[in-house]
Amino acid sequence: MQNPSSDYLRVTDVLSPFSGVASIPKDILKRASERGTAVHEYCTAIIQGMPLIDVDEAHKGYIKSFGQWYCDIDYKDFEFPDRFYDHDLMITGECDVIYDNCIDGWTLVDFKTSARESKTWKYQGAAYAFMAKNKDINITRIEFVRLDKHGEAPIVYDYTKERSANWQEFMTLLEVYRKWFKSNPNAEYLEHL
Repeated sequence: MQNPSSDYLRVTDVLSPFSGVASIPKDILKRASERGTAVHEYCTAIIQGMPLIDVDEAHKGYIKSFGQWYCDIDYKDFEFPDRFYDHDLMITGECDVIYDNCIDGWTLVDFKTSARESKTWKYQGAAYAFMAKNKDINITRIEFVRLDKHGEAPIVYDYTKERSANWQEFMTLLEVYRKWFKSNPNAEYLEHL
């Protein structure tokens, strides 16, 4: 099933009411989203060995930070998997990249440009790793890499050990989301409380 119905929920949408983003002004969120998209494109280009063209000055620190992570990891291969789906739970999500970590299998990676760790990243990673099994990808490590805007070393959050507990908590959040946010006509109001 390549194009699931619009009833599928994006993992990030499910987690948004619990992440605190509702309290951030929309213009700031828009700029953060644009920055994240641009930085992800640069990271992808570097991994694929493509030259970087027209790099915005505001993104150079993130790229330098990414370079430190990229040079420090041991890997055999990188892949950019298609969007993940779970047809039973009707959820979907997409990580940035996976790589063969030369030790025990595939590491799932999501790059972040925010100023601090989000309390929902661990649930996002657990959901992506769960859905990766549907593509016969065995994720053995979950890394969220927070790139530094000043070019300093990135902070790598390893959510592997608590993966099972995070998956169970994600399932609870999914149930709450479906009950209180997705079908509630006051959901937009509730998100701003």
